[in-house]
Amino acid sequence: MTIIKQSCIQVQVEYSNPTNTSDIIMSHSNMKVLHHYFGGVYNSQGQPHSKTTFTSDWYPISMFGETLFGMNFFEENAFFYYPIMAPNEQLPDSLLRVTLKVMADIYFESPGFGGTEKNTVQEFTYLLYDAQKDVDFIESHGDWLDESQINQIKKYEIGTLTLDNEIIEPTDDFVFETIGTNIYVNAEEIELKGNISVQSGYKAILQAYWGIESDATAEVGQNIELAIKRDFYNFPITVEVDDTELASYCSGTIKKYQANQTKAKKTIETTDEAEPEIDYAFTVYPNPSSDILNVESDIENSTVDLLNLDGRLISSFKLADYKAAYDVSGISAGLYFVRLKTPNGYNYLRFVKQ
Repeated sequence: MTIIKQSCIQVQVEYSNPTNTSDIIMSHSNMKVLHHYFGGVYNSQGQPHSKTTFTSDWYPISMFGETLFGMNFFEENAFFYYPIMAPNEQLPDSLLRVTLKVMADIYFESPGFGGTEKNTVQEFTYLLYDAQKDVDFIESHGDWLDESQINQIKKYEIGTLTLDNEIIEPTDDFVFETIGTNIYVNAEEIELKGNISVQSGYKAILQAYWGIESDATAEVGQNIELAIKRDFYNFPITVEVDDTELASYCSGTIKKYQANQTKAKKTIETTDEAEPEIDYAFTVYPNPSSDILNVESDIENSTVDLLNLDGRLISSFKLADYKAAYDVSGISAGLYFVRLKTPNGYNYLRFVKQ
């Protein structure tokens, strides 16, 4: 029997670039240079062919749904923002590969040689995007977002946001949103220096995922609230399964790993044949839409839910004779999820309200 002691995730991004990585300064980033390769080949403009791999730190898998990865680049006098969720055609360089890694630190309950503990670390790599291999998990399971859509999913600033002798105003570029007289500043980490105040008539709420640090010179005004927030996305808590759930999964049939049965040092393969699971497909159109959203499905009668990016239910309606036409003119413009209830659970599609 094995027990997983710890599971972590890591994201790596690789792209080809015509400049020396040492000339690039990264700011507001939670990615770092893993390695830089110069091939010694120049193009027709005399630019060298090179590529750089950026990597994140290892994050606990429980943070999977609450973590953003990205970076800002400063190169000479130019500035551009390069989050990994942006489409590669926008970038001055060419995005080559995006990978997600999962690491599991595992140990065995039974002792090893000489009574020592047996343990191992396993790493699993999932390829999300590869330009050369024509792999695009992001496109096949969703959409690349352009710059105007990034703020629909970007709930906080990546990296460390430093406020130094700052008067916080609604128009500041680091402000996430202003609701009434409340100004919200969201970041992965926040560092405060000097006198920090807020524009008269407003209250500032500073929220950080990891923490808020104040140096010896920091003086924070009365109308400023500091908070640690771990649920920017309200993502369901990720928990590791217990031994009973793991055994049930391995002995299952439908879309599950089918383990071999071992007895008396002989391997006996299971012979149970699983019935194929029906894939209940559905479509939404037009997409984007400003007034009527049409839904068609393989299911004659079912429930369709409209969810925002936080997973909150906006509205529900019913399919009749495999289809429905729903008025969406009353909801705000933005990106939504359309959820169809099926006998196997739920299926999701993205929908853009204009």
